[in-house]
Amino acid sequence: MMMLGLVRHAAVSYVPTVFFEWPYRDAQADMLAYWVVVFIRVFHLPVFFAIAGFFAAYLVEKRGTREFLRQRWSRIGVPFLVAWPVLAVTMFFIVPFAAQFSSTPPNAAYNLSELTSARALEHLFMHLWFLYDLMILYVAASALRPVAARIPAGVRAWAMDFFERRVHRGGIAVLVLVTGIILYRMESWAIDYYAGPFPPPRLLALYGLFFGFGWMLLRRRETLEGFKRPRGFSWRPEPCASSSTGIPSKSVARSFRRGRAQGLAAGQAASIICGRSSSSRYPCGSWRMA
Repeated sequence: MMMLGLVRHAAVSYVPTVFFEWPYRDAQADMLAYWVVVFIRVFHLPVFFAIAGFFAAYLVEKRGTREFLRQRWSRIGVPFLVAWPVLAVTMFFIVPFAAQFSSTPPNAAYNLSELTSARALEHLFMHLWFLYDLMILYVAASALRPVAARIPAGVRAWAMDFFERRVHRGGIAVLVLVTGIILYRMESWAIDYYAGPFPPPRLLALYGLFFGFGWMLLRRRETLEGFKRPRGFSWRPEPCASSSTGIPSKSVARSFRRGRAQGLAAGQAASIICGRSSSSRYPCGSWRMA
């Protein structure tokens, strides 16, 4: 996930049109870079917030709401406050320097007057915006827990059972549909960029949707099993041996490691053994209906 973020930020410099007040655009721009940016952002951010919601629910379950907030403040809030001024000073000098080498003039001046304007408020937290938005979601989730606790236990159990039953039977399609509706309200399909203190409701709705999805996955851990393999099939690997020779599959694997020629011969022997092992006590693994 971290590497995807690096690839995306590197690709922004090759997008034909400068956006997000990016200071540099390479002369060899290509539309392929634009679609790389769009795909990674649309995939990367929802997965990130889903993972954050999953582990947030885990911490709340293990430590309680009060300890959860204290721990998140020390792990997210404090690093955010420490890194923000350092990053701000660094960007103040690096961004104007990079803009000098851009093939086209950037759409921002990057001077002191512009940095103190109202427009600069939208980029206040720069690359640390996701930590700020995470803290908003943490507080919102903690505030909603007492409200959810007032819901009758039977209703809550029914809702969780419904989530578990439907998430693999059209539930993902519904999630995609809701995401598409929210993205339609954005300025582009790449998810709007906002790094200020007042995130637009459409962005919080998108991030909160996947944060809540991750939270629900933790509450119903059994639901995760459905993501491990195609529905309806399962692979059951078992020891393979011939009833006549008693050669287990582990010895075949050792033969593969001894050399290419021996490995090929062992592979042929393995297929013969597996083909004749139907009457053996150790049948080969096979695809079966789950």
